[in-house]
Formats: sequence, structure tokens, C-alpha cells
Amino acid sequence: MSKLTSDQNTEEIQLEQKLVGDLIIGDNDAWDDLYNRYHAKIVRFCGNYVFTLEESEDLAHDIFIKLKDKAKLFDVKKKLRPWLYSMARNHCLDYLRSRKLRQPKGELWSKCYFATTTRIVIPDQRSGPPTEMVKKDNHNELYSAIDMLSEDHRSVFLLKYADKLSRDEIAEALNIPLTTVKSRLFHSLKRMREIMQNE
Repeated sequence: MSKLTSDQNTEEIQLEQKLVGDLIIGDNDAWDDLYNRYHAKIVRFCGNYVFTLEESEDLAHDIFIKLKDKAKLFDVKKKLRPWLYSMARNHCLDYLRSRKLRQPKGELWSKCYFATTTRIVIPDQRSGPPTEMVKKDNHNELYSAIDMLSEDHRSVFLLKYADKLSRDEIAEALNIPLTTVKSRLFHSLKRMREIMQNE
């Protein structure tokens, strides 16, 4: 990791800690700032679990209300994003269980991803710079390819390459071992390359 990237990560963590600290003491501006920073990402993430964009937006709003209520439980020595995604995952699963629903099989999540502009950059098979998979002319092909991944692989792939979480953050957010994250990333990348080459 470059010094610039490390400094940016440190600044991001410090800003998140300050915002959560301000939220704990009742600063509504801090909640607004966190909402604006993460709402679209949480809407996209919820899209993996529910059937409509409207449901995903409603769940994301509920999650931010929970964030406000549970801010005092946040360990400021940790990063906010994994905690927020873990809260989102648990809330979505509770929502599905309470309504006796099953997680959708894939084709609807992309509607939630269209809610924001997302650049997906993945490492190339060969050594060299990463390859940007989203170009102006291939959004539909990319989203179709991601739809073909299993739910488990799609969640890990999107958290890594769309939402830019680290492998450790993904493991924490999804409550799965780091080795599972690495395996799912490997297989999802391999599958994505196969699909994109055949399109």
C-alpha cells in the first residue's frame, strides 16, 4: 500500500470516528453527513437481499435510523464501514425472515446498483494495471455478468470492487472467514472474466 493510500485510509478512519462521536452526542449534522456518504452504497448492498429498489431504499433508511440509535455501541478503534455493512446484512436477513421471504436469485439487484454511478475496477489476470470493467458502452453486459454470479460470490465481488472494502472488512461485514472471502473473490473474478470474454 502506498503512503498516499495509507494516509487517505487514516484520514477516512479519523473522519468516521469523529462523525460517530458527534452522532453519539446528538449532532444531527453528523448523521446527515454519514447518510450522504453511505446511503447509496447501503441501498445497493440491500439490493442483494430484497426484490425491489423501493424495499432496498426503505431498508437502507431503517439501517441509518439504527445507526443513530446504536452509535454508542460502535468501537471507535474499528472501521465504521464493516460495522455498517454487518448491521445492514443482519437487518436485511431479519426483514426476510419476518416476512418468510427468500433472498432473490439475482436479476433484481442491478436496479439498486443503477441508483448511483459505480465504477468497477478489477485486477487483470496478467501483471499490470487494473482493468476497468465498466465503460460507457458495456454497463448492461457487466451487470448481466454479475447477475450470473451466485448470491455469495456476488456480495463479496461487489463489496470488494464496487464498494472498495478490504478483504478483512468484507469478512467482518459478512461474518465469514477471511479464507472464504479470498476463495469467493478468486472464483468470482475467474467467472466474471469467462463471462465477459464470451459476450
